[in-house]
Amino acid sequence: MNYILDNPEGPHTEFDSSESLRGYRVVKCANQFSLDFLAGCVAKISDTFVGLKLKLILAKDIPRRPRARIWLPPMDEPGEKLLRCLKLHNKDIPAIEEWELIKVEEPRRPTNKPILLAICAESLDALEKVDYRLCFGIRKARVRVLLGE
Repeated sequence: MNYILDNPEGPHTEFDSSESLRGYRVVKCANQFSLDFLAGCVAKISDTFVGLKLKLILAKDIPRRPRARIWLPPMDEPGEKLLRCLKLHNKDIPAIEEWELIKVEEPRRPTNKPILLAICAESLDALEKVDYRLCFGIRKARVRVLLGE
């Protein structure tokens, strides 16, 4: 805002930051001037606060977290509630508290409800040790890890 007020004749920046991708804020720059301005601002403030992790990366370079599909009993509960329950039942899985719901999928059979999750690489060894089955209520829920693009 200060830059625009101090430079009423321009050039002016143009951004759109209404999207996020895999947990990262995407800032679209309308032109090279906007990109250079943003890079300067990030460099200026990135060391201002302890623990602040700001850096510019291209959208194509945003890291892809492993994903997993889990099949749960069909219930009328929202996916977030099911995920919370799954996390509480399986606290021994490293980084399970960081798992995020991507979407609740349409079931192919009425006996299960597939849920797509973004999981953490730290969870992979523990999932293998439990044979890709997690506690959920009175049963074990099958997990399929999806590592490909």
